[in-house]
Amino acid sequence: MKRPTQSDLNSAASTNTLTTLFGSLLFLAAVVAAFGLMVGEEARWDDKVTAYLLIGGFIAWFMYLVRSGNSRMNSAVDAANKAYGSNFRLDKAFGFSSGTDLVMFDTEAKKIMFNKFRGKCVWVFDFSQVSKWTILWKEELKVQGNAVTTKTNNFQIQFFLNDLETPSITMGVGKYSAEDWSHKIGLILSGQKLPDQK
Repeated sequence: MKRPTQSDLNSAASTNTLTTLFGSLLFLAAVVAAFGLMVGEEARWDDKVTAYLLIGGFIAWFMYLVRSGNSRMNSAVDAANKAYGSNFRLDKAFGFSSGTDLVMFDTEAKKIMFNKFRGKCVWVFDFSQVSKWTILWKEELKVQGNAVTTKTNNFQIQFFLNDLETPSITMGVGKYSAEDWSHKIGLILSGQKLPDQK
């Protein structure tokens, strides 16, 4: 199983951005059309057809996106398991996710999987190849009158790896679970397992 290059990552990120932008525009058009149907005067039949097509198109596009993403994720996990002798399972995933990022641990095979953009970029490493990790976040300062508030968001964990081709990988993590997962990673990599896996 070929590991993704920076070019693969950039291409997947661009596709994800375009998909998100297209989805946002289609969603906005569907909302406007639905609003027009609900509060508008008696509309012409061709306006109604256009509105229903926009709403139906958004629903169909969204369902296709979810199904194709799930199918791609399953294929990526199956391919990784065959290539690395691991037993990663999406139905009983042990790990964390945020947005389109997913990190899973196989404590039996001592492997970690980094999965970006719903299976478009997948890396699998041995636990021994993870040298350290750190929590990253972005801060935004807001000034209102004399008060200055700081808002933190976009929490990620950056993994540093003993690999020349991929020296580090940054994965999204939930704001309220970042500290917990940073601690859990240390426990997992040191060999601790969940109670039912002993």
